[in-house]
Amino acid sequence: MYAKRPHRFSFVPRHAWACLEWPGAATTLRGMLESWMRHAEEGSNSLCYDSNLGVFQRLLALLWGWAFLAARSPVENADGLGLEWLIWRLIEADVRYLEPLLGDSFPNNHLLADRFAAWFLATLLPEMLDECPSDVEQRWCEELLAQTYPDGGSFEHSSHYHEFASEMSAAYLVLAGCNGLKPDPAVRKRTRALLAYQCALTGPEAEPLPIGNAAEDTLFPLDGGEGWCSGSLREFYRGLFDAGIPPTPRDDQSALRAFWLLGGQLPWPEEGGTTDSLPTDFPQAGLYIMSDDHLESRLVFRTGPSPESRIAAGHMHADLLAIYLQLRGLPLLVDSGTFSYRGRDAVWKQEGHNWRRYFASPSAHNGLVLEGEDPLGGFSGDFRPRETSTCAIVTRASSDLLSYVDSRIRSSNVYDGVRRAVIHVSGEYWLILDSIPGGKHQCGERWFGFQCAANVEVTIEKRNVALGLSGKPPEAWIVSCERLHAPQLLRGSYDPLGGWIAPRYGERVAASQLRYQIGPDADNGAFVIHMNGQLTDAVIRHSVASNDDAQLIVVEGHGMRDWLVYQPKGSAVWDIGEERLQFKGRLLWLRLYERGGALLRWQSGTALTWMNRGIDVHIKGPEPVDLSIDRATAGRELESLFSRFQWPF
Repeated sequence: MYAKRPHRFSFVPRHAWACLEWPGAATTLRGMLESWMRHAEEGSNSLCYDSNLGVFQRLLALLWGWAFLAARSPVENADGLGLEWLIWRLIEADVRYLEPLLGDSFPNNHLLADRFAAWFLATLLPEMLDECPSDVEQRWCEELLAQTYPDGGSFEHSSHYHEFASEMSAAYLVLAGCNGLKPDPAVRKRTRALLAYQCALTGPEAEPLPIGNAAEDTLFPLDGGEGWCSGSLREFYRGLFDAGIPPTPRDDQSALRAFWLLGGQLPWPEEGGTTDSLPTDFPQAGLYIMSDDHLESRLVFRTGPSPESRIAAGHMHADLLAIYLQLRGLPLLVDSGTFSYRGRDAVWKQEGHNWRRYFASPSAHNGLVLEGEDPLGGFSGDFRPRETSTCAIVTRASSDLLSYVDSRIRSSNVYDGVRRAVIHVSGEYWLILDSIPGGKHQCGERWFGFQCAANVEVTIEKRNVALGLSGKPPEAWIVSCERLHAPQLLRGSYDPLGGWIAPRYGERVAASQLRYQIGPDADNGAFVIHMNGQLTDAVIRHSVASNDDAQLIVVEGHGMRDWLVYQPKGSAVWDIGEERLQFKGRLLWLRLYERGGALLRWQSGTALTWMNRGIDVHIKGPEPVDLSIDRATAGRELESLFSRFQWPF
């Protein structure tokens, strides 16, 4: 009953609800509550009153239990009104415990819960308090605005604790309305941003993405799920702000939580609903979502906190520059999870592994590992120090067919200057470009990692890695450049430690992990992630970088060759053998087919010259434009845009 597990107090509202259909459930519930009281009075288990947050979670469960019991016909016996009185005795004990302590918790989600609890009690249970301060709402609102970002992220950089903030803020809006109060306009705006962040992060399938620490133990225990409430928060957003986005999938049990909290008023699905209104870029939170409807996939790029963002790093993981990949809502590349908050728990201390540090380290995430160091600076006990100067400097540009996110780490250790750019060629693939500043390859291990979900099967053939769900053919592929060694596959390995995920707190399972060792003279790498079965033999033929961060990548496969030029600081000339390609612009994707024909996309460009291929295209005027030429584009339609237009395809 008191274990740290999802919905640990949910037995109260569940049994109370059962009492409406089966009166005998009241006897069972009364016995459980009386046993609970005896257990707490013994004082032998510190988990009975472990924290303000834990006690407040119990109080909410008790209040909802009482609300369900209040729907019964009055019965004058110990299982009738006596049961409701027993619940009120427990509520009073928890209120008496909380009142003098609220506001003293650690200044993260625990303090946020304190501020919300103080407002909640003053609004709904003032007769149980010794005092009702007049500033409890102001303090709650100020704390929520301080711990969250205008773009919808939060300063703990944890999906789980972000859920806490989202639930509290949504409940504040609902309860204020129910009690004839006018909610703070700034909090209403921030709540919309928080819920939009959750909807965008978890996607239309409401699939949780556990960035940072997680214990799957959310605030209102009103559903039969496993702790995450992604579907519930989606319904909150629909009910409070935008009913036009698609509803939570029918099999998501957490939506029941929103049903109760919204008083049964879940909005009906709107015909033709889309997620177009949801944001995809969260620069303060350091999160960018790159979806591809044609590929039925989406890639999430976790860049890291921005320099101006306030941070509370205790629950952060070293997931800077990590990517996450889903196919039709099913996770392929994942965050490894949390497993435990304790570095040397008695359960596994004999193993000799510090699982706490492993699951929070770069080794358990989808990015770069350098010399065994941590870009966030490591741990102080079981948690990271609150303060960290590590951040990510990001540039971003997006158009319908071609977009990129480029992020560079700013840190006080060996990770300073490490950079990753993710380029999305819509309908085709994602290209990942990595660079390590010179001088950071003198000693120690260096590798790029990709952690797969537990049900993903991995097949390796040279530099092509195929990913498929258990028992099904491969549906996604990762192609690496020649600068990196062929991937090493770990699954449930202890030496080296790797290939583990924690689907839930306290649970550890083996799952395939790919590690690409970096050669001693290499300072950059490249990967292509695609879902095209015709490109299973694709190779990265060339990967060339210049001193100003520009890169040329050539991808070859199945009768075609793609030339991709990324020039973040300006134009460059590329000599390839006896050929010379010059592109004046930021980003170019050019596909040439062996049998003739070509596709062209560029972003923020003015000219492309490649005389060996008969290409000489210059737009009129000095201002750069985005451009797309495909097989259906008629040359005469474009000629008016150009001062020179030589396009032999």
